[in-house]
Amino acid sequence: MMLDTAELDKALEGALVEREIYNIDNFGWVSEDEVDPEYSGFPMWWMTPPYEEDFNAWQHNVAPEREPTTEQEWLMTLGSDFFALMKAARHSLGWVILYREDAVREYGAPNAFEFFEMNALVTLNTAADRLRDFLIWGVLRERPRWGHELDQWRLSLCTTRLASLHDEATNLEAAAEPLADLRKRRNAAIHNIAMETARMQRQRLKVERQARREGAWPGRIDVETYAEMIEANERIDRERREELDRRIDALARDYNALVKLGSETLHMEYRFRSRERSRG
Repeated sequence: MMLDTAELDKALEGALVEREIYNIDNFGWVSEDEVDPEYSGFPMWWMTPPYEEDFNAWQHNVAPEREPTTEQEWLMTLGSDFFALMKAARHSLGWVILYREDAVREYGAPNAFEFFEMNALVTLNTAADRLRDFLIWGVLRERPRWGHELDQWRLSLCTTRLASLHDEATNLEAAAEPLADLRKRRNAAIHNIAMETARMQRQRLKVERQARREGAWPGRIDVETYAEMIEANERIDRERREELDRRIDALARDYNALVKLGSETLHMEYRFRSRERSRG
């Protein structure tokens, strides 16, 4: 059976836009000619990247007049990866939204909502790592060292302040702050428990242990009439939808915060590069 992927894409995009989760390519411009000062890092990336490829030489099949340094190669690679990862995360977020209602009925069983939720969570964290490494390469001109990346990132901010880029460093720090919870949630999923089925399994075993020790099942609610059963089920579904919406909202906040951090990071690299060039 052939699926209409165009209709799927349309549904995904509609779900994302409804929750104000926009394509990262849409940020940076107020109009065709006016830069959005809130996201000025993106136009800087597109108009004055760390390295401009010599397409003219390629078109005429002649040797290029320049070649990228190791730092430029990594900056272009990390920046491109950041944009691609943000699009991948947004795509997963769209599926999370579309599977929300199915997840209400599939409570306690592995379901598509949390499959894509996990994918979005890991992808957003990977995009954040790319920005961290981008700043390290752009300011310190050195390779990120495993286990010391956060220290290098902080040293990058100190270095930019010494270069009189105080406001830029402060803005970048402020943009990074809302993402602290993203890293914690990723770590909890990777190093503790990832899926809801496992969390519920663990909770049932804890309750059974407590019931064995106390002689009664804690929190048990018995319904006596059909109306009470309907009311209880409706309450459970309502609470479930609210919980799923909170999880979607958390990922949406992470995505939008990363868009802002991306702009601030690209802006910082451009300003630092321009400052170093003017001094050199």
